[in-house]
Amino acid sequence: MLVHAAAYFREYYAPGNHWDLLYRTNVDGTRDLLTAAARQGIAKVVYISTSGLIGPPASGHVSDESTPPGRRTHENLYFRSKLLAEEAILEWSREHPTPVVHILPGWMFGPSDSAPTGSGQMVLDFLARKLPAIPPGHASVVDARDVAAAVLQAAERGRPGERYIVAGRPATLLEISQTLERLSGIPAPRLRVPYTAMLGFAYVSKLVSRLTGAPALVTPEALKTLQEDYDVSSAKAMRELGVTFRPLEETLRDEIAWFRARSVN
Repeated sequence: MLVHAAAYFREYYAPGNHWDLLYRTNVDGTRDLLTAAARQGIAKVVYISTSGLIGPPASGHVSDESTPPGRRTHENLYFRSKLLAEEAILEWSREHPTPVVHILPGWMFGPSDSAPTGSGQMVLDFLARKLPAIPPGHASVVDARDVAAAVLQAAERGRPGERYIVAGRPATLLEISQTLERLSGIPAPRLRVPYTAMLGFAYVSKLVSRLTGAPALVTPEALKTLQEDYDVSSAKAMRELGVTFRPLEETLRDEIAWFRARSVN
């Protein structure tokens, strides 16, 4: 079995034009890897995608695997590259018998985030008291360990060509910050900034980052992904793969402990 989890991701949220590298890595690279896997006789591939491919529902507030992509998917270049990768996999599968199962994670948190990812950096900034305010927004939050377990379950039970959303449950940025406060003992920012004001700050932060080379505190691309007024359902993965999700409090408690242990060591 092959698990394809590699992607050009974090760097997209840094200043600059990243489309060529996004495409070469996430689309061409995926196609090339599948071809190499088929030549080696790999029996099954589990491809890690993103729930950012799922658009708003036609009615209600919850989308599933059958919901087509929305505006956010096309505007966010990372999401767009993953959408094109999915299309490339579909085309590739017409000529190759190797089964491919798609896992679409939500916003992942959890320990062992050594990179760190954007979510890990947010936790680090919170612990360092570098977050001046809490912007509006929400996302489906999932523990990376639960996604890893879903991958193993998909390898055994996932149906070829099927997509499985593994996104946990929705949480607002305010809820995440309040949970971090409760678990860490560090006060959460009390300032609440409207979306339009926060978006203006993000554009300024991105410009300053481009001029100085320092990381942006927040980017417009990241902020926009947290503003969609709908959730995604993991019911299919729970039903077919037996996926389960641990509480947000457990995820953040373990993540805080892991970061703090690293700072001591």
